Amino acid sequence: MDIRTKIMVSTAVIVAVAMTTSTVVSITSLVRKSEKDIAQFRQEMLDKYKRTLTDLVEVAYAQIDASYQQGMKSGGKEKAAELIKRDIGVLRYDNGGNYYWINDTVRPTPHMVMHPISPALNGSVMDDPKYDCAFGSNINFFTAMVDVCEREGRGFVGYDWPRPGMTQAVAKLSYVRLYKPLNWIVGT
Repeated sequence: MDIRTKIMVSTAVIVAVAMTTSTVVSITSLVRKSEKDIAQFRQEMLDKYKRTLTDLVEVAYAQIDASYQQGMKSGGKEKAAELIKRDIGVLRYDNGGNYYWINDTVRPTPHMVMHPISPALNGSVMDDPKYDCAFGSNINFFTAMVDVCEREGRGFVGYDWPRPGMTQAVAKLSYVRLYKPLNWIVGT
């Protein structure tokens, strides 16, 4: 092979390596940026969802307080409790697909006060092992809700649970808030 051919082959190899390297660097950079953008988008969507859950529970909380005040004026705590259960039990959002429930703060495991989708739970101790799925661990999610509310008065609890009418558990996020006059927690 003469010198001219060697130079042309060497130049072609250098150009090919440079183009390949440039392409790999560009693709890697694009993938990293895409991953960062996707993570940012997911976080923005989660933050928006959390704001929505917070707003929804604040609406229910305002209704609880109004029902409590009305009940206290017309018949005391028992009347107030019945009004709250009735009024919150009919509240729905997302075209009726989602709801609110109320549980108490009894230790070691809370009781369901009012569940509009599964009224058979009302009055039950929420200690079934199937509830041991908060925060991706073996923690009872109702107890976790009590913990959050006792610490901060309100907050988020993640757990796995089937959607209404379904049997397969999916990751869910609930927002809960303590109503101190009755030591009840409302959540969605």
